[in-house]
Amino acid sequence: MQGRDVLTVKQIPDYSERLTVRLAGEVKFPGEYVVKKGDTLSQLIARAGGLTANAFPRGAVFTRERLKQLEAQRLKEAGERLQADLTAMELQGDEEKGKVEDVQQLKGLLEKVQTTRALGRLVIDVERLVANDAQQDVILQNGDMLMIPATPQSVSVIGEVQYATSHLYESNLSVEDYIAHSGGITRKADDDKIYVVKANGSVWLPEKSSWFGSSRVALEPGDTIVVPLEVDRLNKLQLWTNVSQVFYQIALGAAAVGSL
Repeated sequence: MQGRDVLTVKQIPDYSERLTVRLAGEVKFPGEYVVKKGDTLSQLIARAGGLTANAFPRGAVFTRERLKQLEAQRLKEAGERLQADLTAMELQGDEEKGKVEDVQQLKGLLEKVQTTRALGRLVIDVERLVANDAQQDVILQNGDMLMIPATPQSVSVIGEVQYATSHLYESNLSVEDYIAHSGGITRKADDDKIYVVKANGSVWLPEKSSWFGSSRVALEPGDTIVVPLEVDRLNKLQLWTNVSQVFYQIALGAAAVGSL
């Protein structure tokens, strides 16, 4: 070295960046893992020893902090719009029985939205991922969490039915059969908009999918049948319907995570 020389020692890029990801449920070594920037979910599952023999990858719940923040913002905006609708309906002062019922239904929906915690679920087909389908792989981010449940044996029915509950899965039963086992629909149900939330979080809509081409639908264990509220006569049909569907999806995902 000579006078006025400058020696610069640079830091390895991203050396101090600590990314943590949590694996829970039916993986051989669950827990919190430190990962490098660019690591993928398949690599992390391999590090954790893979899935157990009792794992149900089709029902995996993958959550992400960024998506949770966006979801929380959407819930807040929906709650504000519902509150505005409720205030407008109450100011009308209409004592008709139908209007009173509308107010009560909106109050119930608003309460659910205000008390629902965002989940931030990203629908991933982990079953295909562990079968080496690169299209289903995900580059990990700080705060990600993957929960793999045990293999289920039931189909759930929720929403506007007489008795919302879960039933032991039987391959020969259809959507209508499971609803009948829950006592049938209530008078407030919209039987034209019944949908199924698959175990991986995706939604199948009867009127838009040939999957519902016959009355006897090939349901699978872990699926949930949702009978929504009938809102055709309300002014805010699209908003109320969308909010109800988001609420049910968040609730189902949170229930899966909370089952650990």
